[in-house]
Amino acid sequence: MLYALTDISKFTEEDLQKSLPLLSEQRLQKIQRYRFFKDKRLSACAFLLLRYALQKEAQIFEVPQLEFGKFGKPFLKNQAKVHFNLSHTSGGIVCGISSAEIGVDIADKDPKNLDCAQSALHPEELKEVQHSSNPAATFARFWALKESFLKFTGTGIGTNLPEINYSHHPENQFLYRNQQMQVFDQKETVICSCSHHLEELRFLSPKDLLQISQRN
Repeated sequence: MLYALTDISKFTEEDLQKSLPLLSEQRLQKIQRYRFFKDKRLSACAFLLLRYALQKEAQIFEVPQLEFGKFGKPFLKNQAKVHFNLSHTSGGIVCGISSAEIGVDIADKDPKNLDCAQSALHPEELKEVQHSSNPAATFARFWALKESFLKFTGTGIGTNLPEINYSHHPENQFLYRNQQMQVFDQKETVICSCSHHLEELRFLSPKDLLQISQRN
């Protein structure tokens, strides 16, 4: 199951203060290191989205404690049967919850991101971007597909990105190396997931996040 928050701008400084009791000490320390409100908000909302998803999908109500794998992929301490993945960008946050490995990514359709197209894309993907009527959107799709797959494997973007080629997969659901790849094309972002199964996507509001249970 995928949960997403795209109207982050509606999460106010007052909302951030209300959310503090719902966060882990680990997340609070991370937020305190940020200088700007927009970064504090994004970090808090990502953790709240994870808590919401865990409560809905796995009936986990305690404040989650996160640990990290060799390449930085987070996982839940003492919850080996529950897998999750988070991604955020200026345009939103997505969280995937599953009983097996899952990778998710959300990418902005921002022309500024095209600066790294040459180093990130396979030559056939690059050709598609160059001939696209909306290069930023096409690049965002390829980037989010790559990120979600590599986050699924747990290796992250340290892998040679140009070796992965999605130019032959224009559809929004397809198999790649025996995994289900999905693309959810939004107005300003692209959300992608990689998992063993097809996933549903549900959009939440900032208000939803503040209504999670405080039970520990």
